Amino acid sequence: MMECKYKANGREYPYFDCYGLCKYLYKKEHNIDIIDFDYKDPDDPKNEHYFVDAMNNTKWTRVKPQKGVIVGLRVNGRISHCGYMVSDTEFLHIMKNSGVARAKINSPKWKNRIVGFYRYD
Repeated sequence: MMECKYKANGREYPYFDCYGLCKYLYKKEHNIDIIDFDYKDPDDPKNEHYFVDAMNNTKWTRVKPQKGVIVGLRVNGRISHCGYMVSDTEFLHIMKNSGVARAKINSPKWKNRIVGFYRYD
């Protein structure tokens, strides 16, 4: 697993926020630079709007869970987190105060927080 550190608005290895990690892995796996957005405070409620706006961009297509796509997640009641699917059932993500973690989409912690799976076209 990757050794990375969390950094708000982190976009370069080894410092990432959740979207920066997805952006890095998407480029590495698909050779595609996905649309970017930034925010300064990971706890700011406005972040949900930034993330939702990015996912509603016309270049994103909602798909079934599968390796190589991004999963959008709700944390603290807001759609403000994402991960990169490394299989049809598992994703990598990073959160404040933690390193990169691997999680199952059907785990009790995450299964009811999933808002969708997205492929960048």
